[in-house]
Amino acid sequence: MPSIKTGFDLQKEAMINLHFVRRKRRFRLELAINSNPGFTGYGIDEATALMVKK
Repeated sequence: MPSIKTGFDLQKEAMINLHFVRRKRRFRLELAINSNPGFTGYGIDEATALMVKK
């Protein structure tokens, strides 16, 4: 089971996994999402950004 920790708490009910493709973390993120219903998962890599408008 992946270790899940609180980040900056900028986006409620979201899980962000860094170095997603290079470290082959798709399965890890899927496990985390399935274990936490209601959360949305984002996998991002280097030179990638995630913009959130509030």
